[in-house]
Amino acid sequence: MNFQPGIYEAKSTVNIRREPRVIEYKIGGVWITNQVGRIDAGTRRFLDSFVTNKDNSTWGRVSEADSAGISEWICIQNTNRVFMQFVGDEPPVVVVPAGIELRLTALEIWARSKGYTG
Repeated sequence: MNFQPGIYEAKSTVNIRREPRVIEYKIGGVWITNQVGRIDAGTRRFLDSFVTNKDNSTWGRVSEADSAGISEWICIQNTNRVFMQFVGDEPPVVVVPAGIELRLTALEIWARSKGYTG
């Protein structure tokens, strides 16, 4: 199956991981895992890059790479279950809080009054 960039909706709770595979093991009494978060059913995320592993699990990238070159990934589906379903190809809308332009202008005026240039 071919996946396309776009908005995907979680069909159940899905873990966010630091790489496109599950890593979980126990050392002593401590669990070591690559899980960094989770999303609940109904949550929508924009996915733009996909990887299918040899175990037939397909993963979608949900973040840009950080300074170490590591991105965050969500399992879209494995051989038994679909976790994320494609719902549209529109990129996410960024909502700018009301009044942000006025606050930015005031900050620029203050900075100039203190001698900062930029």
